[in-house]
Amino acid sequence: MIIKVKLVFTHPWAPKVSEWTNKINGKRYIGSSVDLYRRFMLYYNLKYLIRASQFSFICKALLKHG
Repeated sequence: MIIKVKLVFTHPWAPKVSEWTNKINGKRYIGSSVDLYRRFMLYYNLKYLIRASQFSFICKALLKHG
């Protein structure tokens, strides 16, 4: 796998922050979500990735690099 993920947790009700790093080109993506579990489930859904790749850099990168 070529993507490394860092997570930052604070309070249970606060938004969670994730940092994704592409190990090949060093590009980083910083994202946040109140429901991080739901967000990660979307990232593992191929239909969502294809649809969202039109406007989301992280979805486009996940489709391209895995």
